[in-house]
Amino acid sequence: MFENIRRDYLKVLFIFLIASSIFATSQSIVTTALVPIMEDFNVSSIIAQWTYSIFLLTLGVVIPLNAFISRRFKAKTVYISAVSCFIIGSLLCYLSWNIITLIMGRILQAIAYGIIMPYTQILLLKIVPENQWQMFMGIYGISIAFTPVLGMILGGYIIDIYGWKNIFSIFIVLSLFTLVLGLLFVKVDFGCEDYPLDIASAILSFVGCFGVIFGFTNISQFSLISINVIMPVIVGVICLVLFFKRQNRIEKPLINLNILKNRYFTIGILVLAIGYFMYNGCTALIPIFVQGIASYDAITTSLIVFPGGVALIIFNFVGPLLATRFGIKTPIFLGCTGLMIGHILMIFFTRDSSVVFLAVSQFIRYVGFGLLFIPISTWAISMVSDKSEDASTVYNTSREIVGSIGSSILVVVTSALAGGEIGPNSVSEVAFTQTSIILVILTAAIFIISMLFIKEKDEIY
Repeated sequence: MFENIRRDYLKVLFIFLIASSIFATSQSIVTTALVPIMEDFNVSSIIAQWTYSIFLLTLGVVIPLNAFISRRFKAKTVYISAVSCFIIGSLLCYLSWNIITLIMGRILQAIAYGIIMPYTQILLLKIVPENQWQMFMGIYGISIAFTPVLGMILGGYIIDIYGWKNIFSIFIVLSLFTLVLGLLFVKVDFGCEDYPLDIASAILSFVGCFGVIFGFTNISQFSLISINVIMPVIVGVICLVLFFKRQNRIEKPLINLNILKNRYFTIGILVLAIGYFMYNGCTALIPIFVQGIASYDAITTSLIVFPGGVALIIFNFVGPLLATRFGIKTPIFLGCTGLMIGHILMIFFTRDSSVVFLAVSQFIRYVGFGLLFIPISTWAISMVSDKSEDASTVYNTSREIVGSIGSSILVVVTSALAGGEIGPNSVSEVAFTQTSIILVILTAAIFIISMLFIKEKDEIY
């Protein structure tokens, strides 16, 4: 598995993977602390929710810069800067005396994660031979999926026993450890150049991504036709259109978008976009059904989704194994089958559905996602392997934008079908069934597109 890879390269890669896995935990663990944050700072749930939402917004803004960062700066510079930023952010969260300082700390944490996570992927694609990409991307997938699941379990325990601020004290200790690792062992230079930062492109990217994500995030607080939703989205879309045009005109673009001219890469990104739309949408929708319609408590909700989280971790690695051994279409077929079964089972959810039935359906659904995401993303990037920095950046940026849209739209659709308010009644139950039918249709679209257009690379070139 590790043949033809320099040992010093591997050492650096695994140090980056350690940091990525720790930083990944910080993204969602704060959701388990929203109630005590509300009580300590005397703020509403909407304000407290911004400790999570601002993280996603910041990721959407920072990730597009990674193609530039990987070209311009040495690995050690990137690593030390990101880890230091995360330490400062965690310290600010730990010492926070009001909601503003907590949100500022979360922004710094998100900046660090928005740099280290995609840079690790770019680094992997640089140093690992292409015929081993699937295997190593599977390891990468496990590293960024395992600790968040573990964090959700331990987070509640730490909050109940020691208080929510001690979550961030643990992050400080762990990130100091990774900082020492970086200072001692990240010594290899993977090559960089005096690549200029196009300020206009950076601004357009910043405003565009922020506008779209911010607008759709606001749907949960305002109506779909509210100016607080429509205006940021319109401004964001206009800026992104201008950004795309500018990248094709300048000599040193922030992201080389010519890779989108590759038909197969674009198809792969399209399939992944539909997948992440469903994945993030259901992440928001399932707790609403379990608690709002079926009237279970939050602990039961965790029990229902936890087996699926474990399945996602395992099949993040199984998928690439199957792709390497039997070809790309094998995990796609099995993954779509799992998604189809899981989403069809959701059609039959009722207020009286048992916890076991709900958990099994989600387990099967997460198996499907685990089998699809890493193999297809690796396949798509391999179609433009000579421009892996740009391909990785496009993939990660689209994932954040489409994910934020999905997490808002599916909830809004269900709410609209329920007459404007989701509750423990038959109308909301039918609305959820109708939304599940939409998910079945989207799964069928993924299957058809993948079977028609996704092929082994040696069949294409």
